[in-house]
Amino acid sequence: MAGAPIPECLTTAGDECQPVQLVILCDDNGPFLRRYVINCDTGAILTFVDSDFAGAPYAPVGTVQSCASDALDQEVIVRQLCDLGAGGGLPGFQQTFLRVEVRNADGSLASSFDTEADGVTPYVPVGPIDFECDCLECEPDSISALREHFVGIFSWALPAEVVRFTVKVRALDAPGSVTITDNAANVTPMFVGDEESWGNGSDSLAQPFTVDGAGAGDLVTIFYEVVV
Repeated sequence: MAGAPIPECLTTAGDECQPVQLVILCDDNGPFLRRYVINCDTGAILTFVDSDFAGAPYAPVGTVQSCASDALDQEVIVRQLCDLGAGGGLPGFQQTFLRVEVRNADGSLASSFDTEADGVTPYVPVGPIDFECDCLECEPDSISALREHFVGIFSWALPAEVVRFTVKVRALDAPGSVTITDNAANVTPMFVGDEESWGNGSDSLAQPFTVDGAGAGDLVTIFYEVVV
């Protein structure tokens, strides 16, 4: 928005760059939050999202500018947390998310809301929550090898943090009854004897990716490896 102040620290690339940064700005109605999403390689602002202090979308009114000192008695803190419960029971898996806290001058919590690691998409934790994690900078402890076997009608979605997986078709109810929907939304059939694998070293694979069986006679085995 024209005239909106951009803090100098957001335009400087470097090792200390934070990919999601928040500032409290004021318009004709008073203070609101602006979340900047930063490209840490270049220091460029990729996008920004405005919200009220509870995380609800907000459309600024009038002139956007820095708040007068007497109009602001709160501060914003962004915490990186991990959801243990979002791993679908996979041992050791944690889903990283951000918690935005608005605190009063005395340190008491005024409001808070959670987003995915992109700082924009709302996130609802499953729990329990690890308040000390720093998963974005952690080295993987190990790889968990998992195997699932499907007989009949089924739908399998690629879990988060999978680095490699293999789909093996042992039997089909009818031609085309087992299909793959890839990350580009391409839907293709699999055939009896197909054994297809995807992987990229230790990097997790992009989602969504699904394997679906539509027939009672389908028989499919899926092997996959998850960073834990």
